[in-house]
Amino acid sequence: MWCYVCVCDVCAAENDSNELNSAREKYIKMESNYKMIDERCRKLQEELMETKGEVAKYKTDVEALMEQVSLLRSTEARLHQELHVLRESSYSNEKISYTLKQLEVIVCLS
Repeated sequence: MWCYVCVCDVCAAENDSNELNSAREKYIKMESNYKMIDERCRKLQEELMETKGEVAKYKTDVEALMEQVSLLRSTEARLHQELHVLRESSYSNEKISYTLKQLEVIVCLS
């Protein structure tokens, strides 16, 4: 009976050894996967931070461009008003010039 127990102990020890080796392999594989995923996470976080910086820069650029567009629109409106005034003034000048010429003709005839 002693030999039977001895053989069972050997079998149990081999089984334990196999389970231990299997657990070590799983641990090594999981640790490797963890490191790989951790590295990917780190790179994605860096990329996210860079992207956030770029988005902030684009927002600032867009705001500056919107201010420029607003300024250009108000300048355009002011220039249209000035052009309208100049056209009316030009019309008045032409009318005055025509009237003066008519007066000169009348004075010359008198």
